[in-house]
Amino acid sequence: MINKTISIYYEPPKVSERYFDTILKRIKRIYPIYNIHKYPISNISALKLSIITHHPRVILTYKDIHSKFNEKLLFDGISLIPNNVTLVKYQSTSFFDTYYLLLHEIGHLFGLPHCINKSCIMGVIQKENKINYVWRKLSKRKVLTKRSLLCSYCKAVLQRFAIATDAGG
Repeated sequence: MINKTISIYYEPPKVSERYFDTILKRIKRIYPIYNIHKYPISNISALKLSIITHHPRVILTYKDIHSKFNEKLLFDGISLIPNNVTLVKYQSTSFFDTYYLLLHEIGHLFGLPHCINKSCIMGVIQKENKINYVWRKLSKRKVLTKRSLLCSYCKAVLQRFAIATDAGG
């Protein structure tokens, strides 16, 4: 297991604290995370995201996430790998959507790319000029599943990441 601690900075969710903690425990079951530190904050803008750190950070916000290069381009979530940070916008449709998006973006922090598996949390399905994310399909089930959400390819990538990280690479 990677002895990683993730810090989650979040605007208070519109679900109970107990439910939020249950979500975080399930994330720890899927990814090699040793500990999750929670930091409720009221001003996301005050965080210094440009700082590069080896300590993964997750920021959960209600604010729109814009591209630096195109203000019209909005993201549900984005991982900034060099900075070891992922930004996730709470999804207004349901907290299940936020949970699955969070799982997807944390996967990027652990080195997982998008894959083509239609049942993997990292999966994307491209049809013509449109990209559909598998996490959206999974969230429609409205279940905090106990089954594995990673395909065998992504599990192997995660395992290689864990070995490289444990070796200091």
